[in-house]
Amino acid sequence: MTMANVMATAESILGIAPRHSDLILKGMGYRNFEKFRAAAGLTTAEAGEVFDIPLRTLQRRKAEGCLTREESDRVYRAARVFSEIVDHNEGDEAAARAWIREANPGLGGKRPFAMLGTEVETRKVSQLIGRLEHFVET
Repeated sequence: MTMANVMATAESILGIAPRHSDLILKGMGYRNFEKFRAAAGLTTAEAGEVFDIPLRTLQRRKAEGCLTREESDRVYRAARVFSEIVDHNEGDEAAARAWIREANPGLGGKRPFAMLGTEVETRKVSQLIGRLEHFVET
């Protein structure tokens, strides 16, 4: 999958019109966060933990209708990697949801979903997917 396709899929998961990712710079709508959370099979508490957003803050964001720029960036990055995982699983979102919950030896025994909150760890998940795509031992 090309990076353009990955980004288009991520935008689809988030419910953002293609090429309108600049909305992230202004703060993604809370409903877009909810779409990702549901697609990834995460509870609100799990998503809050992954993105380092306390539940009370998520409740405020829901009432306000949008996330901050920084929160939006974290969610968009996670959606991009989740779309890579879906692609690796040949479009099977259920398999992708299961994969992100399993401890993975290629990630030092961590669960991929627990690593989607920072650029450094998200990149590690993305690199692992790339190695799996090319049958490189981890």
